[in-house]
Amino acid sequence: VAVASVMIVTCIAATCPAQPPSRDDELSRRIEEASRRIEQRPSDASLLVDRARLFQARGQWIDMKRDLDRAVELAPRDALARGLRGLANAILGDHDRAMSDVDAAISLEPRHAFIHGLRGNLLLNMGRTEDAIASLDRSIALDPTASVHFDRGFCHQRDGDLQASIADYTAAYRLDPTLLAAVRERGHAHQLAGDFARAVEDFEFCRRREPDEPQTELSLAWILATCPDAGIRNGRRALMIAGELCDPVTCQTAEPLNALAAAYAELGEFEKAEVLQERAVALSYFAPEFREVSGRRLNAIRNHRPIREANVPLAVLPRFPLSEPPAVDFDQAMAAPADVLALRYLETGTLLGTCPIAKAGATVDGFVDGQPIVIDASNADRVSRGLEERRRVFANAIRKRGHATLSTAYTSRAEGGCIEWGLDGNPVLVEQNGFDLLITEGDARHTGVVVGSCVAFVHDMNTVIMVSGTISGDTITFVTAQRGGVTGMATERCRWTLTATPVEGAK
Repeated sequence: VAVASVMIVTCIAATCPAQPPSRDDELSRRIEEASRRIEQRPSDASLLVDRARLFQARGQWIDMKRDLDRAVELAPRDALARGLRGLANAILGDHDRAMSDVDAAISLEPRHAFIHGLRGNLLLNMGRTEDAIASLDRSIALDPTASVHFDRGFCHQRDGDLQASIADYTAAYRLDPTLLAAVRERGHAHQLAGDFARAVEDFEFCRRREPDEPQTELSLAWILATCPDAGIRNGRRALMIAGELCDPVTCQTAEPLNALAAAYAELGEFEKAEVLQERAVALSYFAPEFREVSGRRLNAIRNHRPIREANVPLAVLPRFPLSEPPAVDFDQAMAAPADVLALRYLETGTLLGTCPIAKAGATVDGFVDGQPIVIDASNADRVSRGLEERRRVFANAIRKRGHATLSTAYTSRAEGGCIEWGLDGNPVLVEQNGFDLLITEGDARHTGVVVGSCVAFVHDMNTVIMVSGTISGDTITFVTAQRGGVTGMATERCRWTLTATPVEGAK
């Protein structure tokens, strides 16, 4: 389970939760209707603004900006069109143009609460929290809304004014009871203020309302495992919640592993905790911020000390998405654990394959080293160059480290919930070109890589699924996570074992 919060703009841009499929279908229908009206009245700027708002709800920022460019051209004194274009520019990474648009909109309509809120939001994302609060204050004075209270709460939280932050999150939820993110963030503010009981109350409330929300589960598991207050800690319950979030055998995300390890440490099971924490350090190898905190906790566990922290897990903090992948150097790649290097190599190649789609106008959300990245037409070329360079560095390191040579044919044995993972007992053929692999199983052709004696592949039918395995003699053993699968419905892990077989006619 990947746990990350993307803060391009906190709530104004996306109204926070992702839209369910039925909502997306309705938006598609409304966009088609809006397009027909625009065909009939192409010079009506208000119709373009209406469609831009629908594109906003769908996260189609390039299309949104295109409509707003035309609307501003047709109606240069339309404050809303300029303000919304500022939002689109901000999400596309052009903060200077975004602020220029928003300032122009305010000069046209000084008492427009939404635009003042948008200006505050942009300033927040630029790190100018004091200026952001002033704009958000103005917006709230004109017309208080949940999203603006939420953003001001985050500004206060960032500045350490936790009581003001709690008050704003409370106001946001009162104005919009569907905005559970406000309750969760209030829980984090209570936690940072040392009011752990109220923090747990907020996390428990959110978990009852949204049982599978990963940020809430991580926040609750973490405070139950690590809280300095013994009356709050509950290692067994923390273990249960963290175990639902992250399979301890195959978890590929560092922060849930930190929570699992902390729960075991709280229960005094330091050997189990150490294994999990070592894996957390390995998985965060290319993400220095996560690696540093994971390493510090590993030292405590090795000294048989439970984790005691009042801090919020890094992964639940709103984070700016990357506009380009961070650089890696050859020495880093050479020292990385083999399976982590294999997974990052495949992750890079998979994301690289989305760049042409993004350049054509799509918006692609992905992860690099566990950090969110958004790719669209504005940064697709830059991201592509960065990913190509990462892939080159990884490839040189794999080549230097060496890799096993696989057989060309294998029999397979599937145990557990392999059908849901799209893996079965079909014969398997392997095409190997250096360390790159194509693994053919029935109609599926998985892209893979071999690093030393580690083999990993990206699933042909669902590229979110990356599975690593180990070579032992003539056998390769892969183990999937306990939950997930090709359709997201698997509830049992799969053990997929490949055994080399002689090819007929081969000498």
